[in-house]
Amino acid sequence: MTAADILASATAAIDQVVPARIPAAALGVITAGGERAVHAAGLTHREPDAEPARRTTWFDLASLTKVLFTTPTIFRLAAQGQIALDHPLVVAVPDLRQCDQAAPERRLTFRQCLSHATHLPAVEPLYTYGQDPATLRALILQRAWPAGPAVYSDINFMLLGIAIERLTGRPLAGQPLPAGLSFHPDPAACAATEHCTWHGRVLRGEVHDENAFSLGGAAGHAGLFGTIDGALDAAQALLQDTEPALACVRQRQAANRTLGWEARQDGWSGGTVCSEHTVGHTGFTDTGLWLDFDRGVAWACLARNRFSAMPDERNLVECKLVREARSGMPKTPSRVKFALMGCGRIGRMHAAGLAGHPRAELASVFDVSDEAASRTAADLGVRKAVSVEAVLADPKIEAILIATPTTTHVDLMIAAARAGKAILCEKPIDLDMEQVRFCAHEIAPYGVPIMIGFNRRFDPSFRAIRDRVQAGEIGTVEQIIITSRDPEPPAPHFIATSGGLFHDMSIHDFDMARYLVGDIAEVHAFGAALFDRNVAEARDIDSAVISLRARSGTLVQINTTRRCVYGYDQRLEVFGSGGMLLAGNRTATSVQASTAQYTGAADPVLHTFIQRYSEAYAAEVDHFVTCLRDHVAPMPDFADGVV
Repeated sequence: MTAADILASATAAIDQVVPARIPAAALGVITAGGERAVHAAGLTHREPDAEPARRTTWFDLASLTKVLFTTPTIFRLAAQGQIALDHPLVVAVPDLRQCDQAAPERRLTFRQCLSHATHLPAVEPLYTYGQDPATLRALILQRAWPAGPAVYSDINFMLLGIAIERLTGRPLAGQPLPAGLSFHPDPAACAATEHCTWHGRVLRGEVHDENAFSLGGAAGHAGLFGTIDGALDAAQALLQDTEPALACVRQRQAANRTLGWEARQDGWSGGTVCSEHTVGHTGFTDTGLWLDFDRGVAWACLARNRFSAMPDERNLVECKLVREARSGMPKTPSRVKFALMGCGRIGRMHAAGLAGHPRAELASVFDVSDEAASRTAADLGVRKAVSVEAVLADPKIEAILIATPTTTHVDLMIAAARAGKAILCEKPIDLDMEQVRFCAHEIAPYGVPIMIGFNRRFDPSFRAIRDRVQAGEIGTVEQIIITSRDPEPPAPHFIATSGGLFHDMSIHDFDMARYLVGDIAEVHAFGAALFDRNVAEARDIDSAVISLRARSGTLVQINTTRRCVYGYDQRLEVFGSGGMLLAGNRTATSVQASTAQYTGAADPVLHTFIQRYSEAYAAEVDHFVTCLRDHVAPMPDFADGVV
């Protein structure tokens, strides 16, 4: 099916509502192979003389500025090595909240702003403070923004726009842009946006967004104008994978967002029949752009509709487009169907994560405890499997998540590999290295994807430290300090089967050391049972200090204990020749209190590993699902569980 075929059924729908309901609109479709079809209808303006919309008509793209200019510009700056996505904005804008070095805005990263994962508000009427761009930029940078839940925020992208200006040394209006996109188009070639009461005139070739106008006409969140072909050119570059940012655009940072873009979800603007790997974005002036990567098709709708209401007409057009695309494109890949083995505490946590994952489906659960399996199945509305054999014999099951006791891991992994199932297994593989080697030998002939659950690699803070270390931010890494303290000792029955403190707790710290500095050459450890009689009776230890020397020469110190009265103490410090990176503990809120009796009092440290690493567990599963769908080997793999 050609792009023209896809567009054909939608043109009738748009002609029905243009110009009666929409003064002007341009609709376009493009495929990854370059086939393109465009349709324009309506009037660009009525005064003094009416003029029909054309393919070359320019529209105010509003918030499409975020994805057609700001997001790709940040990606290019990262590709050039000027920044890393997990760098804080202050590497580019050092005067951000410069009078308060502890301000939360100084810790905001490029990734957080791109994915709208900050505390900043959705919008602020900055234009009411005046129209001097320099003053408004200073206000954006120095204001103590009120804390709130993560929401789609123009402020995020205003900050990114300022960062772009600082990094490139030129204003946004002077940035190079491809044909069909501009911050200062010829007004005579533009569709009028509306009769603006604030300006007191019809806007044509002037940005509609009041904040962007007051910032000089160009900002990170709005200000860009474009033609339908300009929008389609940008979409084709992403569909063809000619932009290095494609992987970032496709990978979900949260349930409904990728970097810059909105991801497919129920009730979103892109309709209901596009594939799971579809992203899109809309603008206040009734513009929109959507990309379906699985089918290799993108579609755009640009309109000047601030003059009148348009309840659902554009969605009608979009849905018609997607339905036409669906009939001629490959079918959407189904969700990865998982079976969960083990319905204990960590198994139930994984079950809830899989049940809510947009690209995975929890098809069945199994546990030797029928009560545990029945409760988990009932809570999530999934099937309870009658046996391991029944799960592995089900051809619909693609992947097995193993969250059973350690002593069962090897047998389950071998059985799953023989059944051709992908495997995500909680650590450790086994407590006996001979069993681990036996497992490696048995599963090797089957070549199934295997990932070991070292979830801390996916913690946003720890991942950011590694990325910044690799980017050379602190020079040569010389010392690492890993602090890992459980809030309270485990139950006596757990101690007997845990394998001991090193296998149960410190295994995560050993993996984190390898994740940061590579292979370890030398290990020294001291341990003792300092406070727990149950541990001593089990001939185990409850406290340890461990010193490692990496092959690179880096020295690593791990401090660990099974009791910490102030909560789940998880900290990471990396010291290098050029500075230090530190990830501290997490608390329920960032509020601190100071009174006559105390200073800097904060909420207690999060108490459990599930609370502390909830984001990491979700990202771990998302990585595994992405690897299965993209046919990429997941990491950490089996070998990481052996070393």
